[in-house]
Amino acid sequence: MSEYKKKYPHTTIAVQNKMTECFKSMSVDEKRILIIASPLARNINATEQDEILISVNDFADECGIKINSAYKQIEIASKRLVDRSFSYTNDRGKKVYSNWVIDATYEDAGVSLRFTAVVLLMLKVLDKLNPYTKYKKDIVLKLKKDYAIDFYHIAKKFEKIGKFGMSIDEMFTEFGLPDSYRD
Repeated sequence: MSEYKKKYPHTTIAVQNKMTECFKSMSVDEKRILIIASPLARNINATEQDEILISVNDFADECGIKINSAYKQIEIASKRLVDRSFSYTNDRGKKVYSNWVIDATYEDAGVSLRFTAVVLLMLKVLDKLNPYTKYKKDIVLKLKKDYAIDFYHIAKKFEKIGKFGMSIDEMFTEFGLPDSYRD
């Protein structure tokens, strides 16, 4: 496996593209937790035994929400992450199912999460074998809808190409938008 070599300031988020492909059905707060956890996991080179603390104050400040709301939002999102799973195809072509989080400890200061090894790889390893997209944290965390984060990620992913196109039907499929949005 390749080692994480790139260094980014805390104001820049770098996320593996396959992570954002896996988290499409998540709530905006679940996505925010994963986005905030990425640089934290890289900075400590986290393993499954390491707890990554997402403080309520940082969560509220970085996401542009009130501190009173942040307590409940972070609790609900972390519980959902513990219950949530995803699937991917491994390097042998086999379908693998995995959980996002081993456990979450809700604390006064926030939530401490222990991520599975496969999620830690997606949070920490950014190289040519594991393509990623980077963007400014203060922009993406303040987006209010779950699909807005997905759309922003795709737009940033194609930014260097200079153009991006997607049909309405592709957009509904890509972002998991409800049919009620077609009206």
